[in-house]
Amino acid sequence: MNPRDFLQASGFLVKSGFRPGVRGYILLLSHMRSRSSVLSHVIGSNPDVIGYFENHTKLRNGFELLSLTQKVAQLTGESPRGKWIYDKILHSNLTVSPEVLNRPDVLPLFLVREPRESIASIRKQLADKGWSEKKAAKYYTRRVEELTTLASQCDGEKLVLDSGDLVTDTEEALAALTRFVGVATPFTSRYEKGDLTGVRKFGDSSENIQRGEIVKTSREVDETDSDSDAFPDATAAYETFREQGSAAR
Repeated sequence: MNPRDFLQASGFLVKSGFRPGVRGYILLLSHMRSRSSVLSHVIGSNPDVIGYFENHTKLRNGFELLSLTQKVAQLTGESPRGKWIYDKILHSNLTVSPEVLNRPDVLPLFLVREPRESIASIRKQLADKGWSEKKAAKYYTRRVEELTTLASQCDGEKLVLDSGDLVTDTEEALAALTRFVGVATPFTSRYEKGDLTGVRKFGDSSENIQRGEIVKTSREVDETDSDSDAFPDATAAYETFREQGSAAR
């Protein structure tokens, strides 16, 4: 963050009544088409949290967390005082440093979806941009490998979730999330929709996000779609990540 942005963020936080030390950050690190938008809305609907969307912000130090706080507060119109600030990061160019991940006021949350469904969903969403199955698989593999590295850099507590658990074992997945964050009001499968729900760039723009609750979506693959055996690197990356997750939980 440059000095001008820092001064602007500082001025905003002072005016809003924000005081350092009375909030923290929930950072969801994931990949495209992982059900991250649904989970973001579940988290952001909790009264102790503000933010339910993707901010496309690099998070390398405390100054950039300050900038994130300003951005989320302005987009939601809510005061950050006493709240958890939420953001999700899905892309490699949005750096999250070990310095940030290991701050005592940061809760790192990792979410990965199995490769076959992920690759098919990514390809379908980005077909108009020329994404092939091969390109989707390459993105998925690289991103999951990066998530494994980021998870290994967390010296403290972190939570690792498999996307499938959100729809097949919803109650237990959300109970684990409630324990991890330590909120007074438990997370539930129902969520509120905001002004940015369904807006492309901020998250999922499909009809599914408008349902207002976690539902088991129809299969996005069939016999002619992605076969995980056709992309052994993607499958290997996913399995390695799951091993990291087992160690974390």
